[in-house]
Amino acid sequence: MRFALFLSMTALLVPVYLLLRPLSRAAGKAIAGGWFRGACRLCGLDVRVAGAPCRAGTTLLVANHVSYLDVPVIGSLVDVVFVAKREVADWPLFGFLARLVGTAFIGRKASGAAMQARYLSRRLKAGERLLAFPEGTSTDGLAVRPFKTALFAVAERMPADRPLWIQPVSISYPRTADGRSLSGGLRDLYAWHGDMTLLPHLLKVFGLKGAQVEVIFHEPVLATAFADRKDLAHYCRAEVALGVSMAMGRWRTAVPRSIAAPAVDPAITV
Repeated sequence: MRFALFLSMTALLVPVYLLLRPLSRAAGKAIAGGWFRGACRLCGLDVRVAGAPCRAGTTLLVANHVSYLDVPVIGSLVDVVFVAKREVADWPLFGFLARLVGTAFIGRKASGAAMQARYLSRRLKAGERLLAFPEGTSTDGLAVRPFKTALFAVAERMPADRPLWIQPVSISYPRTADGRSLSGGLRDLYAWHGDMTLLPHLLKVFGLKGAQVEVIFHEPVLATAFADRKDLAHYCRAEVALGVSMAMGRWRTAVPRSIAAPAVDPAITV
């Protein structure tokens, strides 16, 4: 029933989006946000939020990646353009939807890193707020993998008068909707990783009673405040890992910070 409702909702909203998006950017955003919120409700996701999305100028959000469910969860909270691997564009239905809303697709090869940085910087300069998953793959959500530093090269492409804010975001699926811990094998009820197949996993999700999702928007930092992109990537990963550990009830195991958060000019509104 939920899957049928999901398909019906999608079939209803896509034509409306195609009709109104060229006429009104605001209408397009509202329709996309409605789809994201509807998808979360149909999947039984109780999204809980700490912190707030950065409202200052040009912003790149970076988050850990647990599941395809991360996309509707974040999309229900903030207007962003997602950065995804190029293969997603070819997925049945979801690839079409991703292309429809303007997802920024990038390749995985290190040889194309400079081209990707130029491409993403153009999107940022055009006024888009981007969200990327720097781990490069999804995980079971228990730990945060090292962030790929190539993504942060986009900061080097931004003009001096257009500072880039980076905001770390933690995403966790710690409990079922009724408060039971999603530990052990239960993690894979919502985490999608490894060689799992999308459609069977999604159908199972629609048949579950739901889960609590905790999203933490950490304090944004200016990319220029760091010595290089490696320091920036390490700092963001440590912040995200801290948030995940706190949500999972084991904050003492978080990745230790070797780089302190740079001070933010109090004259700048975030």
